[in-house]
Amino acid sequence: MSLLTLLVGQTATLAAPSNPYLQIQLMRMGLSEGAQLTLKSKVPAGPMVFECNGTEIALGHDICKQLHPQPQPHLSLT
Repeated sequence: MSLLTLLVGQTATLAAPSNPYLQIQLMRMGLSEGAQLTLKSKVPAGPMVFECNGTEIALGHDICKQLHPQPQPHLSLT
């Protein structure tokens, strides 16, 4: 599952990218593992605009395809 699967309004916790060059690029934008990204808008095959700590950041389709949210723990109702 990549960030491309998010719907507008959903929030994801960013996992560390496996590509070290992408990790450096994200760090330059102030994004790192554990960042909370809320999807604000989405253009098919175009940029996705996220909000992180009150700042809007546009990420291209190819970058979003390489980024994955951290797995969320499942709640047990037992």
